[in-house]
Amino acid sequence: MTDNTFAVGLDIGKTQIKAGVVDADGSVHRRKVRDTDLNGGANAILSQCQDIVDTVVANTNDDLQGIGIGATGEIDSTAGTIISEGTIDGWENIPIADQYEDRYDLPVAVENDVFAAALGENHFGSVGGTEVVGYVIIGT
Repeated sequence: MTDNTFAVGLDIGKTQIKAGVVDADGSVHRRKVRDTDLNGGANAILSQCQDIVDTVVANTNDDLQGIGIGATGEIDSTAGTIISEGTIDGWENIPIADQYEDRYDLPVAVENDVFAAALGENHFGSVGGTEVVGYVIIGT
């Protein structure tokens, strides 16, 4: 990304779903947060994700370059697929990258949400540029 380009970040967690439009420096320009509908299972969560991403990109004039998705559970980042989570009904074998690529005609990267957070901290946080980083997250 260059200084005038942006990406969409989507964080799918068991407590909250967060989306935002971010610039090359990691600054968030628009952000939306919702509580995750765990009772509705995978379909409800995926619907929430779509709504929240649609909200942050609505009426944007930003030069969007891609979408990064961090999701709870086991992820096949090469295929862009959520493999499983175990505690969310139906949260398995979801080709989430394909869904967003088709809808927005943008490249999509998918990773486990904790690993994605560690990558973000390494790139934009206080440990930026460090060769080896240990990252611990306390979450749901």
